[in-house]
Amino acid sequence: MGAQRRFARIAAFQALYMVEMGRKDLQEEGVRWEWLEEDNPILSQPELELMARNLLYGTLENLDSIDELIQKHSLHWQLDRISRVDLSILRMAVYEMCFAKSKSPPRVVINEAVEIAKEFSSDVSYKFINGVLDAIYQKNHVS
Repeated sequence: MGAQRRFARIAAFQALYMVEMGRKDLQEEGVRWEWLEEDNPILSQPELELMARNLLYGTLENLDSIDELIQKHSLHWQLDRISRVDLSILRMAVYEMCFAKSKSPPRVVINEAVEIAKEFSSDVSYKFINGVLDAIYQKNHVS
């Protein structure tokens, strides 16, 4: 199930990125997973779709607090200088670590964010994401 949970995280990250780029207003239309491949497990497994929806909407609902944590722990980087891909990954991971009701272990969340960054972002982004998330984990005693 762990590998399949990554599909839910990727779907939520992609939706967050689309919102960030102004291509989706999920508040109005609700999320549809039309960009996913037909064989993506979240399309056929309700628990994975629920996880993706919870990550997406939970992140959007807590955006100000999430951005505050990211800003505080991304030394010398303003949010507007962080790539939109990296920011979407960071936001989702911070939500899952700090705000989600059903929490995955923080180290799992950090590892998943790093792996998603390796797949979808630049060659060095995963290091930045790992550093910011680890700082949030260490300094906020996320459990």
